[in-house]
Amino acid sequence: LCSVDTIKFSVLNSTPSTKIYTWNGPNNFKSGAKDTLIMNAPASASGTYFVTATLNNCTSAPDSVSVIVYQTPGKPVITTNSPLCSDSTLLFSASTTFNGTVTWAWNGPNSFNSASQFNTIFNTTPLNAGTYDVVVTATSGNCPSPKASVLVEIKPTPVISDTSKTDPTNCKSSTGSITLKGLIANTSYIVNYRENGTLRTIPIISNASGHVIISVLAAGIYTEISVTLNDFPSNKVGPFTLVDPNPPATPVIASVAPLCSGDTIKLSAS
Repeated sequence: LCSVDTIKFSVLNSTPSTKIYTWNGPNNFKSGAKDTLIMNAPASASGTYFVTATLNNCTSAPDSVSVIVYQTPGKPVITTNSPLCSDSTLLFSASTTFNGTVTWAWNGPNSFNSASQFNTIFNTTPLNAGTYDVVVTATSGNCPSPKASVLVEIKPTPVISDTSKTDPTNCKSSTGSITLKGLIANTSYIVNYRENGTLRTIPIISNASGHVIISVLAAGIYTEISVTLNDFPSNKVGPFTLVDPNPPATPVIASVAPLCSGDTIKLSAS
């Protein structure tokens, strides 16, 4: 038996029913019933149990039975690096206070199973998210522990798949923009970038096409642009150089002939 199992004792040839039965055993076990039991038996319940029958004040010779109760491991403790983003490495393991030799049996999402105490899943995807269960079994007596479970969260990593830019429409104005594409529609992102070397951080909600538009930008160099969703950063894009529109050509002043005082000066340019 395994500890926490129930030990059941019974006596054969129990007629007549007027017999009195006396049980004795380990841990000061005593019972006067013909059939008796020990619930949630500990390993210390191992040993020899004796029973006698008494009828008309005459007591029989004792009969005995040997019982072995193997220790059952306690519920294991699971550790994991969840939550994490997709394309990361999932690490999870379990420990037990049981001192004997044990085996491990894991089950989880995406048909996962393992007989190892320590486990690694590389290049995770949302398919690896879910509940992982483990049971530790003592090789002595083949006694399994209660099942332990852990919920693993794997959140999609934002990926900027394409970009575009719009230069300012007026000189010395903040009318330029940079568009980040391939993101989740109508979702709030934290956008990080450097403007001429200075770090900027702003929240932006993507549009219905999954585009994040960084607007109100002046001419300059924009680098290390990324977005963050649920504390997980995307890939970085850039640099982008935004430039003001070309200014008009330098005007040419028409020549002015020498004049006398009192004349009218006429200026024109082309």
